Amino acid sequence: MKLRIPLILGSGSPRRKELLGSIGIAPSKIVSPDIDETVHHLEGRPLETVRAIAEAKAKHLAATLEEAATHAILTADTFVYARRQIMGKAHTNEDVRHFLNILSGRRHRVYSAITLITPNHKPVTKTVTTIVQFKRLTHQEIEWYVTTGDGIGKAGGYAIQGPASVFVKHLNGSHTSVIGLPVHETVQLLHGQGVLQFQ
Repeated sequence: MKLRIPLILGSGSPRRKELLGSIGIAPSKIVSPDIDETVHHLEGRPLETVRAIAEAKAKHLAATLEEAATHAILTADTFVYARRQIMGKAHTNEDVRHFLNILSGRRHRVYSAITLITPNHKPVTKTVTTIVQFKRLTHQEIEWYVTTGDGIGKAGGYAIQGPASVFVKHLNGSHTSVIGLPVHETVQLLHGQGVLQFQ
């Protein structure tokens, strides 16, 4: 695969950079969009919310970066949705405990959206929904995971590619989407918009 148009990754997530790198895509620039994500939250509408946030990030960068005239911009957003609430990033150990107690023994949904803006074009967005089921967690298991520090900064308070993988009983959908970037859909989007070609 080869990029036909240089790519800007609009994300501060090292996991998204790593996932792109795993398939040979190297952004020419990485920048974290400075937007207030909470203003885009739509009560009871998680799919619309994740889409709105990904698009807001891309539009912000397209309006503020000089390179937008010659580069494609790729942004993404991911969050966990359980018991009718959006679970964003865990900032403290208490957040991790709270989130894991909610997810324990339950199925939850992980929503991801990716948005691509190419020069002189409108944003194009794809959304992905993945269902994850956790085993019922004991107090000791939750405390063990908290001590790893792995849940800090992660949507829903866990990273599926890390120690929390032992909690997952079932997954229906995209594993890479739960990590932070649905690789299959990203490649299809980049290829479909003429940014990526197969060689």
